[in-house]
Amino acid sequence: MRAHIPQTTEGVNLLLDTLISGRELKNDAALSRELQVNPPVISKLRRGTLPLGATFVLQVHDVFDMPIFDIKALAAAGGAAAK
Repeated sequence: MRAHIPQTTEGVNLLLDTLISGRELKNDAALSRELQVNPPVISKLRRGTLPLGATFVLQVHDVFDMPIFDIKALAAAGGAAAK
């Protein structure tokens, strides 16, 4: 059984932008290197063509020491909350 992680495209972009600014990374390519994922993964997450999965959430948690609750909350944020 697969667990569904509630998310919006705006929320996922907010999460990625938060990670980039938190480590003062230059761009998505630097974020992909930090997370040890291929650059197209970040691009697909931003466009909403790849859903945010448990493996990615755990990688963010491990690398950035961010609570899983916060990762999920940012990914689920949308509309006015993302502005």
